[in-house]
Amino acid sequence: MTAYDNGQVPADRILTADEGTALKGQLLAPQDVKRWRWMGTYSDGTAAATVANANPPQGPGEAVFSANGGWISVWLYY
Repeated sequence: MTAYDNGQVPADRILTADEGTALKGQLLAPQDVKRWRWMGTYSDGTAAATVANANPPQGPGEAVFSANGGWISVWLYY
């Protein structure tokens, strides 16, 4: 997987769980505050949940999943 500019993933790019987990790891930098991050679109709920549970795992209210025509879009708060 190549790095995305500023962590931006195109909405029409379908990621694998491994790509999403790697992206989440790339975006883990020391921060003053948490913020919402677009984490991409996945082909199924299992891949989306795998990314949400990757380090650091999301707590209650820190993950938003949106189903659209069989694809799962993900936003995470970290």
